[in-house]
Amino acid sequence: MIHHYRFIREQLSAPYQASRGNEQTKRDLQWIAIQAERNEVQLLYERNQISREVANALRRNIRARETAILE
Repeated sequence: MIHHYRFIREQLSAPYQASRGNEQTKRDLQWIAIQAERNEVQLLYERNQISREVANALRRNIRARETAILE
C-alpha cells in the first residue's frame, strides 16, 4: 500500500503539460487522489497495518500537497 501511495504522489508531483481546458480536470483528479489517499491511510490505521505516528506523518504529507494545490 505504501508503494501505491508513493506512486500516486510521484505521478501528481511530476510536471504536467496541460491546456487551459485541462487544468480543471487536473485539479479535480488531484482532489480525488488526495481523498483516496486519506481513505487508504485511515483504512491502514484501522487494520493496524501502520502505527498512529506513521498515519499522522502521511496525513501531514497529504495536507502539505493539498495546500500546494490551493496556491
